[in-house]
Amino acid sequence: MKLTYKDIELVKKEEREEEISSQAWHIYKDGVIIGEVDSYFIDYEYKPIRRKEESTDNKCIRINISDSENWDKGYGTKALVAFIEYLFEEKQYRLLYAQTSSDNQRIEHVLKNLGFRVVSRLKDEVLVGSKIYDFLSLKLIPHNFKSAKKRIEQGE
Repeated sequence: MKLTYKDIELVKKEEREEEISSQAWHIYKDGVIIGEVDSYFIDYEYKPIRRKEESTDNKCIRINISDSENWDKGYGTKALVAFIEYLFEEKQYRLLYAQTSSDNQRIEHVLKNLGFRVVSRLKDEVLVGSKIYDFLSLKLIPHNFKSAKKRIEQGE
């Protein structure tokens, strides 16, 4: 199965039954893998769920564009748009979450542009190098995503 948005294509990786995260997709640009998007479940305190029997309906997404040469070119936004559309329309999720540390302002900006809103900020939770940052959980509802997507498309 493939998902596309503009010039970005997502191709589903093999299902990983033993893991709670089974929605993993490679991100392709011009036929080359530039990253990955996937999803996992979180509990009501925004902590990742490790076993299927603990599962909730709280689906959390994440993205990794591996090479910094591909950053700040809109590829991550396009990949997230395709993935979010799939999760809302095909999988019928009523809301989605994303998580990041406060030092990753690039992804926080992308998520907010897509309509995510911060719902939890855990102070001084993430150690990156020798610095400590906050841990953010953000939530997205379909209405906010549709509005944000329209705004993004009008700006291109």
